[in-house]
Amino acid sequence: MNEKNTFLCACEQEELHLSGAVQSFGALILTEENGYITHVSVNTDAICTSAIPGQFIDPRLAKLSASLGVQVGSNKIVAWHDQGFNGYILMTKSKNKSIIYEFYPSDIKHNNVICTRFDFLEKPNSDSELSWLQKRLVDYISEATGFERVIYYQFMHNGDGEVIHESVSSSHIGSYIGLRFPASDIPRIARDLVSVHRE
Repeated sequence: MNEKNTFLCACEQEELHLSGAVQSFGALILTEENGYITHVSVNTDAICTSAIPGQFIDPRLAKLSASLGVQVGSNKIVAWHDQGFNGYILMTKSKNKSIIYEFYPSDIKHNNVICTRFDFLEKPNSDSELSWLQKRLVDYISEATGFERVIYYQFMHNGDGEVIHESVSSSHIGSYIGLRFPASDIPRIARDLVSVHRE
């Protein structure tokens, strides 16, 4: 085995940063349709001290989520933010017979609630519709996070990938659109994770 192949084999065994660790930011709460909490992430109490498995979620969260149309079976994802919510974006979505509440830190300075809804009830009818949805997603993530650059990276059948959409805060930082990266740039564990989520 030559030096290049040895290097590529080592890349394939590389783990993701902090593989298996609890993320150091944000939190997650999983409830049944009636608001009964079944799961919380370890770091939830730093954001929402009243979220305890076996109890019901804060009625204010349940009411806000319901008013924005999130209910079991709705296939709707809703995200909103206001400065009174401790600097976090709260995202809710339904999954099977549960509702997932995710909290992400944010430095957005808007005073009013931001609400963005995505209804993924049907597959896109055309390639152009799919492309529009991909670009919409990138733009939303850029707005919600304030990141300087957000890219949509698509894996090809051979494992390589290409940047097909992006949102940048300023044109002076250049564009990554069309740039391709070999499969060896992405550790196997990351490619496998994407494959799992595709299913």
